[in-house]
Amino acid sequence: MSIRAIIFDMDGVLTDSEKFWKASIYNLAHQQIPEFTSEHQVMITGKSLNDIFKLLQQLFPERMKQVNKGEFFDRYEKHGLDEVYSRAKMIPGALNFLHKASEKFPTALATSAIGSWASETLRRHDLRKYFCAIVTGDDVQRAKPDPEIFLRAAEMLQIPPAECLVIEDSYNGVEAGKKARMTVWGFRNGFNDEQNLKSADAIFSDFTTLKLP
Repeated sequence: MSIRAIIFDMDGVLTDSEKFWKASIYNLAHQQIPEFTSEHQVMITGKSLNDIFKLLQQLFPERMKQVNKGEFFDRYEKHGLDEVYSRAKMIPGALNFLHKASEKFPTALATSAIGSWASETLRRHDLRKYFCAIVTGDDVQRAKPDPEIFLRAAEMLQIPPAECLVIEDSYNGVEAGKKARMTVWGFRNGFNDEQNLKSADAIFSDFTTLKLP
């Protein structure tokens, strides 16, 4: 079946924000949860902030009893705005590919990031004009690897899921795309080697040589 729409993840696909998260989230979580390890960090990559909180509750129930949910969200939101999205740059070749894709297909952004992080990224890099639909972690009840976010994007684009292409860089994102029965391209961005992308229909590492479907 032919591709009639493209859905982009944000962190690690369009911008290099994931590398800033990778460099800082260990220390951020470790301050509250000394038992938090790099293995736990891999588990939360690609998840929404709400799902990260839930997972930490499951993994560290006693520690998380001492953590106020509102303060947790406020702390991570501020950290994201101040230390991640204010520093992130576009992935080489991503903007040109996005521009060409938006000329040929309806395109959507489907990111687990909360709305303020997505808005800052769209504003800083002037990206909103490329998207017919935008879905953030604030807009769905179930985060990746649940397919809800991609199914919501397809519905907004009015394109059947089977005719959508998803571009993702995380295990959770790839699995969500496949559960939505979409074609998935996994992106090796240079800082996600620990992410298992083997379920993707194709894997690429360079937007500058990537061809539109």
